[in-house]
Amino acid sequence: TITTAGNATVTVTANGLTGSPVAVTVALALADSAAVVAQKIREALALNAAVTALFTVNGAGVAVAVTAKTPSANDATFNVAIALGTAVGLTAAPTSANTTIGQVPS
Repeated sequence: TITTAGNATVTVTANGLTGSPVAVTVALALADSAAVVAQKIREALALNAAVTALFTVNGAGVAVAVTAKTPSANDATFNVAIALGTAVGLTAAPTSANTTIGQVPS
């Protein structure tokens, strides 16, 4: 739960992503729950043209999922990092978990 309103920064890094790494600022309000924070992150990423050119952004609850629109080989540089900014109550997540291995199109 956010105990002091402020901003967090979500940084997306990937091969082929224009401007990579792309930093997106997310405004967080006092008392935002983890699920609300995740929703705000999903919404902010979905509004970024560079991110949505290559990825779909989805998820539910506390999950944020960023999925390549086009199947491709695994990208070792791909990462979605959440950094603390001026908001208090958020845990930094410098590395993201890969949930699906890249696949070379046949």
